[in-house]
Amino acid sequence: MIGVEIFHSSEGRIPITNSVWDDPLNEEVVGDSIIVVFNGQRILYITEEAHTEAYKVMSAVVRHSLMIDGVTYSHMGSGPGVILNSYAYLGEIINAVPIDEYPTENLQSNREIVVGMRAYRLPPEDNNDIIVIYTDSYFFYKHLP
Repeated sequence: MIGVEIFHSSEGRIPITNSVWDDPLNEEVVGDSIIVVFNGQRILYITEEAHTEAYKVMSAVVRHSLMIDGVTYSHMGSGPGVILNSYAYLGEIINAVPIDEYPTENLQSNREIVVGMRAYRLPPEDNNDIIVIYTDSYFFYKHLP
């Protein structure tokens, strides 16, 4: 990077394009930053304070959730889509509320990505957790008291 152009701003605009749950965002944080122009690309470096502020914005989004029978389940992870005969089919996810709200109706999510996908309850010995089949994988949901 020898000889690159470096620009500093104490009021740089730092774009926030995704939440910690990888939901799209269109936010920004104003903070101390440096831009390095290297091979025609702009590389943004931010201070620890700006990073902390950016993370606050990214994590302010409501957790990816699903409501089943009046109980809110939180997204805990994903994996390969395997359905066993012991899983109880619950129906398809009917709609989604905005990502900054929690679902309030049965088979409702706060993420559009799962609308129309099939929801299943795991067997009782697996704590009655929920999976939602998404193409060739699944999203795993757990009730967090």
